Amino acid sequence: MKKKIKILAGIICCAVLCITSLFNALADTASVNGHEVKAGDTVTYIMYMQDSPYPISGVHMYVFFDSSLLKPVPQSENSEGFKNAIINTDVNVETTETKRKNLGEILLVSAENPVRGADFSQKKQIISVDFEVIKAGKGEISYKIVELYDIYHDEDGAYVKRYTLTSDLLVNGEAVGQEEIPIVNNISEADYNGPFVNQKSGRGEDSGKPLDPSYTYVFETLADTKPPKLTVNNVDEKVDGKVDGDAGGDGDTKNIIITVSIVLLLAAVLVVIQLRRQKVNNVSESGEPDSENLD
Repeated sequence: MKKKIKILAGIICCAVLCITSLFNALADTASVNGHEVKAGDTVTYIMYMQDSPYPISGVHMYVFFDSSLLKPVPQSENSEGFKNAIINTDVNVETTETKRKNLGEILLVSAENPVRGADFSQKKQIISVDFEVIKAGKGEISYKIVELYDIYHDEDGAYVKRYTLTSDLLVNGEAVGQEEIPIVNNISEADYNGPFVNQKSGRGEDSGKPLDPSYTYVFETLADTKPPKLTVNNVDEKVDGKVDGDAGGDGDTKNIIITVSIVLLLAAVLVVIQLRRQKVNNVSESGEPDSENLD
């Protein structure tokens, strides 16, 4: 009997240890965008864009995260595709909706060269930022684009409609999610909404449709001193604003010189004709050649 009791006690102790270990493991486990992580891990969120037929001239967007679960790592943020990007990981603007949802936010804005733009025809990183997992729980990293313009569509109400967005998730430097469709945040407050229409599919509504023939752009791998050639409505333009085939100020000067020369030549011809007429008139009136007008 005592032997059975000892065996039963041992089984109970093992079960308690297993349950305790399980609870401890669960207490440290978190989930970000459906991927398992642990408290203390570093999560890297990277968002990409590609398939834009036209260079991107400007962007205004947010990356949202569960602030009760994640904390941005200072100075880890960067943007490969937007050279003029300003990224603020410490916005500290609390609204009714962000407070209710425990949303932290990262702001990215960039204004690129209005003629050259930023090339997103091929896959390029929009933003990358590291987060520290501060406790167990379940949360997500999402985004919301307010404005996104290309060099042809930058007026009020216009926005980019041809693109493909993807995201990667790394845990301690190792990829756990690649080429995923990024999560669109459905925050509804006015400050986070603009003309851009965020698609849950990660693709623009005009993706796959024929391009408007009025807009064409040739991407070239040129040095910074030789910007790519831009063709709009069959009119060739260059970044400095000069029309193709136009030498700029020197060409204008030459045109002026040629015009003035032609005018002076015509004036000289008219003077010669007038002198010849006077000579003929003098001869006819006197009946003798005018000695002063013989030459």
